[in-house]
Amino acid sequence: MKKKKQKVLILLSIVAVIAIAISTYSFLSSKDEKEAIVNEIYEQFELKKSEEELNNQSGIILESTNFIKEFNTSFGKKVDIKVENIKGKEAILKITSPDLFTILSQNGEERYILESLKDKNCPYIENKVTITFESIDGEININENTELINAIYGNALKYFEEKGI
Repeated sequence: MKKKKQKVLILLSIVAVIAIAISTYSFLSSKDEKEAIVNEIYEQFELKKSEEELNNQSGIILESTNFIKEFNTSFGKKVDIKVENIKGKEAILKITSPDLFTILSQNGEERYILESLKDKNCPYIENKVTITFESIDGEININENTELINAIYGNALKYFEEKGI
């Protein structure tokens, strides 16, 4: 029973991280639109934050707070986002990230997830996603996109859907 409770807490921790990521997107545009889009995504999903920045950040307090910090630090370092093409106000992204669907399917325990993310043989998945954005007063606003969130988090949303979570 305790293991089941622990797995639920782990899954809730990951859901909390994803829920935070669903917030509004905005970023001051740089000269290079592709770079601005990629930087915006990294910023909004907090993928490139250092452990110190995560420690200083206020947020959701769960039993697994250390897990969330370590997850964000380990996971964020492994996500790679490239803009393949921009046409008008649409961009096609190629996102390579740890395959959380596979990792969670094998074992949902905190230790296993973190070890898998740190392992040199960590499974990866590549997704292509089309996003829409607007440039308003020098800011790039990326429209909310569930496919983008799912791609960044290695199909974790698909895992949660299959498990009914």
